[in-house]
Amino acid sequence: MPVIITDPFFKSLYNKLAVEIEKRSELLITGGALMHGNGIGVDPTATAMKYQEAVSYIKALHDVIELGLDLDHDRYGNRTDGD
Repeated sequence: MPVIITDPFFKSLYNKLAVEIEKRSELLITGGALMHGNGIGVDPTATAMKYQEAVSYIKALHDVIELGLDLDHDRYGNRTDGD
């Protein structure tokens, strides 16, 4: 069931955050967290830290969306397509 966002500011913010999440997820999926060491190959520790950082940021963006949805629903009510 699609979520209806009533507040114009949050609707705009939601759309921008969704694009940012998609962009960062795609970068992560395509190996954006890989960190190369001084020699040949991937540095597993640096890669793990970069991956954790990227995942944490994406999670934070999702958390902002959830908080915004809560605020929107508190102010305007919980709406769906049928309302």
